[in-house]
Amino acid sequence: MKYLHYLYLVFLLSSCGGGGGGGSSTPIPPQSSSTGQISSTSTPNTTATSSYNPNLPTSGSINLTGNFEADKAAYEGSIEYQQQHGLEMINASSAYARGATGRGTIIGIMDSGVDTSHQELDGDNKLLSESYLVYQSRSPSTDEKRHGSHVAGIALGERDGSGIHGVAFDAQLFFISIELGTLVTLTSPLQLIQA
Repeated sequence: MKYLHYLYLVFLLSSCGGGGGGGSSTPIPPQSSSTGQISSTSTPNTTATSSYNPNLPTSGSINLTGNFEADKAAYEGSIEYQQQHGLEMINASSAYARGATGRGTIIGIMDSGVDTSHQELDGDNKLLSESYLVYQSRSPSTDEKRHGSHVAGIALGERDGSGIHGVAFDAQLFFISIELGTLVTLTSPLQLIQA
């Protein structure tokens, strides 16, 4: 099951696009010189220790101090960050330490359904009212909502002090429920065009 979670995360992130380019998985922040200019040389990056810190705010963004390593370690010290193993794999704390938490972003997901009462998705303004949560003829069943809820939780589950949080925990969700049908066998290109 753990590998399935990683597969979902990889699929989610690969659909975001962007360039490859390789390089370090732990970005080194530029250092300011005494003249206020950004220096082209940087100090080596030290790895922050990741241990649970119960004194952290349990919801929303952590107030950034301006110290990249301290801010990164603060996010890594949250129990929700530690419970969502994929966040460490993608080095999400580096983005969070720079203020990139999803605030002001809308993530669109099309899936068989979503449980809008799930604790990771039920926050104020989390789900956009323009979302399509029902099929043409009926509402999705509980079983049909599971996968979409899982995907949405990985993408933008709330940072609420419980369970896990998503990659872009401050983002909003635009969801479209699509009814899954049975596989139709097409026997000619004309049928494919007309389908």
